[in-house]
Amino acid sequence: MPQDQASPDKPQATAHPPGFACLRIAYAQTVRVFVAGELDVATVPQLDRALRQAAADAPLVVLDLRRLEFVGICGATLLLRADTRVRQAGGRLYIAHAPDELHRLLGLIGATDALDFGHQHSAAASPPRAQQIRVG
Repeated sequence: MPQDQASPDKPQATAHPPGFACLRIAYAQTVRVFVAGELDVATVPQLDRALRQAAADAPLVVLDLRRLEFVGICGATLLLRADTRVRQAGGRLYIAHAPDELHRLLGLIGATDALDFGHQHSAAASPPRAQQIRVG
């Protein structure tokens, strides 16, 4: 068998870059999305899918970035687009534990006050009532 094809006893490579993870947890009227690793051009599509699904599931989406190690300009742009999309649908995107790097990037593009930042949110602190869903 050619080496390019996966055999049944070999694990198949995933399409997602190593070191990036996105986890969704559904709460009463909230979906919390945890991101870890690097948010760059390779990982933006995965987070975009998770945020779209979260916004379809609940009016409040809490994006927890405490484990984000790097964010590129395409990641910052995604967050701005996602925020606009969620607000237009009548919801809210709340960003918790944003790294300083994200604030600097938003400053560079003149969008310092465009996103809803903070470290705690009462709806996000309530215990989960539903399932955990790994995205990706």
